Amino acid sequence: MNRYGKWPFILSLASVLAMVCYCLSAWLLYERYCRLFDAGYTSFYVPLCGKSMQYFIWWGAGLAGWLFISAADSGSRAHRACIWGMLQFISAWVLVYPAAVLGRMNDGSGMLFILFAPLATLPSFAAALLAGMVQKSGQSPRSCLRARLYCLLVILVFMGTALSSFSCEEIAERRNPPRHIPSVDAKPFEVSHEES
Repeated sequence: MNRYGKWPFILSLASVLAMVCYCLSAWLLYERYCRLFDAGYTSFYVPLCGKSMQYFIWWGAGLAGWLFISAADSGSRAHRACIWGMLQFISAWVLVYPAAVLGRMNDGSGMLFILFAPLATLPSFAAALLAGMVQKSGQSPRSCLRARLYCLLVILVFMGTALSSFSCEEIAERRNPPRHIPSVDAKPFEVSHEES
């Protein structure tokens, strides 16, 4: 065992847990958005939140995957590539709907993005796999530890961007009164007896 002990394993496990938390937080933000929209906050604007999820699906997961796949020997890299490939595939399916809704993808491209989300991750995963496989076999434990740390930081930066943008917009919107949508039964142009 090297002098870094179990830190590489701990950071790898933390990266996996961070990805799970990112997926859960995406659905929590989506549920929160639906509640605020139903409450009458019709101008609620959260594109940065959804865009950060979209960018993570397109290339952020590939960047984190390249750092996650990085290992000292080719056998370990192959195992880590399989783990990250499954993780990236599943997380794309989980993140895509909140990303499309919060990112205001209301056109045909949003539907295609939802249907083919795992395919959108293939180019970034292929690039991460290729970059991980061409690395030198004699990689030092220190560089592997640094790669694990950067992988965790990439996931946390994307998750923090989504959470902070949603929170800031929610605080700004709470300062303003809700703009309720008139119901179907309302008669805004009806003249009262006092006015007539």
